[in-house]
Amino acid sequence: MNQLRRVAVGVDFSEDTDRLTESAAVVARRSGAAIDLIHVLRAPPVYSKVLGQQRAPVEEAVVAAGRALEQVAASPCFAGLATTCHVKLGSPEREIPEVAKLLGDELILVGHSDERRRPFGVGRTGARTARSSEIPVMITKRPLAEAPKRILATTDFSVTSRPAVEEGAHLARLFDCRLEVVHIIEPCAQLTGWAKRLTGEEAVYLVEPDELAPEWDALLEDIDLSGVEVTRTCLKGETVSRIVEEIRPGDDDILVMASHGRGAVAHALMGSTAEAVLEEAMCPVVIVRSPAHLFELVVPREATDPAYL
Repeated sequence: MNQLRRVAVGVDFSEDTDRLTESAAVVARRSGAAIDLIHVLRAPPVYSKVLGQQRAPVEEAVVAAGRALEQVAASPCFAGLATTCHVKLGSPEREIPEVAKLLGDELILVGHSDERRRPFGVGRTGARTARSSEIPVMITKRPLAEAPKRILATTDFSVTSRPAVEEGAHLARLFDCRLEVVHIIEPCAQLTGWAKRLTGEEAVYLVEPDELAPEWDALLEDIDLSGVEVTRTCLKGETVSRIVEEIRPGDDDILVMASHGRGAVAHALMGSTAEAVLEEAMCPVVIVRSPAHLFELVVPREATDPAYL
């Protein structure tokens, strides 16, 4: 997101809509971006299997949704901002990223419902959208502040976490605030019983914060941080709880994380750490897809080289 020109907003007309649209308006006013309001109707399979060409119920629903979306676009918070409305059929977690990509949006804003979490954390449209989107997704649990004071970007020093720091730098420039890059050193072992009494420690760490200067330098040297005040923060403990602790109640923070995981299931979804932090953190959270985890079809040379035909 070098320059924010278009912003997509996934509107579901829930009680979160006002909070979501106000946050989108903050981003648009700050960046001068146009806003694409997107609503996705989940068409029941019965329409295509039973009704055949009789699409009247679906078409009426699309028209009604369009009118409702136009009312959202006419909200006072969007006064003076360029807004367009888009109604699609399908699943929101798939359609919103696809429509946003076609429209050229550089950021997607979605809400975060309070419905009970389903098995494997797949019950929320916001989280599911973040898993499938190649475009950064901001999930708003509370309204975005007009002037955030701090952007927190998490890193584990891997290539796949780099996009979070890059996106954090873009947001810090956009809102003219400080970027704090956070790394968590997790313990390699937890001590209990006699071992805890003997050492006076609760955990064993393989490295100390002051030993990570080379990792910090390697991470930040090739990232454009011009015009950004950067703070390096290294904490010890369990990753999810320490990140959540850093987001203090009442602070106007934005948290940025890369969507990558370890293991096949985490790789295919969002990443267990990002998923857990998203569940607990109350500030707006931006999930950035790591390019390293975009699947590509590798065509063998034999299939394209005439010499091998």
